[in-house]
Amino acid sequence: MPVKAPQLVFCRNESVSAGLRRIVDELIKSAIACIKEPSTEREEDLHQVRLAIKRLRAILQLLRPLVSKTFFKRENARLRSAARRLARLRDLAVARRTLEQVTDKLASHSQDAAVQEVFESFLAQTPASSHYDEDRETALRLAARALAQTRRAFHALRLPDRGWKTIEPGLKKLYRRNRTCMKHASSSDKDEDFHEWRKRVKYYFYLLKMLTPMWPSRLGKTVKHLDCLQDKLGKDHDLAVLKSFLVKHLSNPENRTPVGQVVQYLEKRSAKLRKQSMALGKILFADKPGHWMKALRKRWEEWQSSGIPSNPLLSEKPA
Repeated sequence: MPVKAPQLVFCRNESVSAGLRRIVDELIKSAIACIKEPSTEREEDLHQVRLAIKRLRAILQLLRPLVSKTFFKRENARLRSAARRLARLRDLAVARRTLEQVTDKLASHSQDAAVQEVFESFLAQTPASSHYDEDRETALRLAARALAQTRRAFHALRLPDRGWKTIEPGLKKLYRRNRTCMKHASSSDKDEDFHEWRKRVKYYFYLLKMLTPMWPSRLGKTVKHLDCLQDKLGKDHDLAVLKSFLVKHLSNPENRTPVGQVVQYLEKRSAKLRKQSMALGKILFADKPGHWMKALRKRWEEWQSSGIPSNPLLSEKPA
């Protein structure tokens, strides 16, 4: 039986604190259901759990100016630990899939023997399927425990309810952080800096999706472009994960070796994705934080005072 998709958006006729509690509850219930009620596609279950944890961490970022340092550090560490256990499994699967795609591309460039040597060496480094399945289930059980603890923590949390002022500080800080991370990534061109920007883009993407019903025409487009940006940054991260694995685990990562040939190809693809990401990011984060927050605040207030009923489905239909 498929898990019902949660409604992860604010509604006009509910308080901000009530909306946040409802969204957190829906996220956690849906994730735990994916763990305890396995589908025929266990990898998709794992993906949905990781997605829920990312959204919960985005909400933590939103609430960071309002909650104690102890609460934020404890819950962020708990969710981060669960996410990392799942990410290790995901990274291995993605690295293998990415390498398969690379072998297809490079085969047409008369490098069949080189990439085949790399692929066979990579397979020799990966764990047996039975161990992978066991590790996955252990990681999912631990994630379910962490999610249940986070749910109790949120239920015990007392949130102030000042309307837009409740969420503006956290949203503004995250928007500003995106601009800073984008500049750092652009200047350094380091994998870790692009990965850091990617995380902030994802947090911002999830939070704007929650707000889309208040301004579907504008935020719908913004969310669509953010989704495109996180997709490009995600593909770049997948290339970086594979490159790191090849250089770390396979011998002779020099330019004249098979590993070096594959790494060179990965770097070429990465450069293209980063150029596209920067162009899109400069558009999405062109406004200064104060100006953008002022526009959002105005729309929120108009939405709350209007007689237009809240429709969560609007957030799933970008203009």
